[in-house]
Amino acid sequence: MQENIKSIEQLEAEAAKKQLWWMLAVWYKWRWIIGITTLLTGIVAAFIAWTFIPNYYTATSSVILPITRDAKLSALAGKAGGVASLLGKGGDYVQYLAILSSRTIRDELIEKWKLSEVYEIDEPNYGERKEETRTMLNANIGIGIDPEYEFMTISVSDVSPKRAADMSNYLAKRLNQKYIEFTSENATAYRGYVQDRYTASKIRFDSLQIEMQRFQEDSGTIDLPTQAAQYYKAMADLKMEVSKAEIQFKALKETLGDEAPETTVARIAFTESDKKLKEYLSGQDEVMRMTLQDIPANGRIYAELVASMMEEGEVVKFIRPLYEQAQLEEERKPPAVQIMDTAEAPFKKAGPKRSIITIISALSAFSLLLVFVILWEAYKKGRRNFKSNLSEALKEV
Repeated sequence: MQENIKSIEQLEAEAAKKQLWWMLAVWYKWRWIIGITTLLTGIVAAFIAWTFIPNYYTATSSVILPITRDAKLSALAGKAGGVASLLGKGGDYVQYLAILSSRTIRDELIEKWKLSEVYEIDEPNYGERKEETRTMLNANIGIGIDPEYEFMTISVSDVSPKRAADMSNYLAKRLNQKYIEFTSENATAYRGYVQDRYTASKIRFDSLQIEMQRFQEDSGTIDLPTQAAQYYKAMADLKMEVSKAEIQFKALKETLGDEAPETTVARIAFTESDKKLKEYLSGQDEVMRMTLQDIPANGRIYAELVASMMEEGEVVKFIRPLYEQAQLEEERKPPAVQIMDTAEAPFKKAGPKRSIITIISALSAFSLLLVFVILWEAYKKGRRNFKSNLSEALKEV
C-alpha cells in the first residue's frame, strides 16, 4: 500500500515537472514575440508619457493654527466634567479641515482661476461641468498635519507652478478669514444667549425677593422646622443641578449643534438630573419622605419662595462669570491663523513619474503575453488531442 502511495506521489511530481518544462518550452518558442512586443509596449508607453502627459508641480504653504479655544467651549468644558473628557487635543483641526474642504472655498478657486478651462472640461451642462471640475480639483489638493509640530500644510498640484503656488496661498488666506468670521459669529451668538439667560434670572430673583417680603409682612411667617428646611435645601440643590445641566445642554446645542457628542453627554446629564428632582418631589427620596402637600399652606408658600430664591441665586451666581467671559470673548480679536511659510512656485516637477509608467506598462504587457501564449498553446494542444481521439473513435465504429 505504501509503495502504491509512493508511486502516485512520484507520478504527480513527474507530471508537475513535465508541465513546468512544457510551459518553459512554450515561452522559449514565443520568446521573440514576447520580447519584441514587450519592448514595443515600453517604447509606446514612454512616447505617450513624454509627449502627451504634461508635467505637474506641487506648491505647499504651512500655517500655524491658533491654540486657544473659544471661550464658550473652555468655560462649558470646565463646568461639565463629562463634556471636558470628550474634547481632545486635536479636535480643533476638524473645523479647519471643514473650512478648506468646503464647496464654497473650492468654487472660489474654480471661478478665480477658471479651472474648468484649465482642466479642459467640455461638458455642456453647467452643473455637471462644475461637479467634474470639483472632482479634479479635490484630487489636486492635499491637506496634512505635521505629527511632531502640529502645523498644517496646504498643498496644491497644477501644470502651472505659479498657479499652484497662488492657489495654495489663497487657501491659507481664506482659511484665516473664514476662521475669524466663524469665531466672531459664534462668540456673538453665545454672548447673546448667556445675556438673555442672565437677565431673565436676575429679574426673576429680584421679583422673588419682593414677593418674599410681601408674604412675610402679610403672614408673619419667619422660619420653618429644621426638617422642612433640610427638605427645601435639598430640593433647591436638585433644582440648581437641573438648571445647570439645562444651561450646559442648551449652550452646547446652540454652539455645536444637536448631534455633537458634547451635546449628547449634556442632554443625558440634564435628563438624569430632571428625573432625580421629580422623584424627590414625589416623596420617593430615602431620607426626606414627604411632599409639598404634607406641609401647611403658609409653610408651603414660604418654602417655595425660599427654594426659588436659592435656585435663582445659584443660577445668577453660575451665569455671571460666564456672561462676563462671553463679553470679553466677543470684544477680543479672534486669534489669527499664522502663515509660517508661503507657497512658492516650484522649479522641480512633482510628476508624472514617466519612468515608472514605462516600466509598469512593459511589465504588464510581458505578464499578459506570458499568460496568453500558455493559454493559446494549451488550446491548440487540447484541439489536437480532441481531433486525434475523435479520429480513433471513428475508426472503431
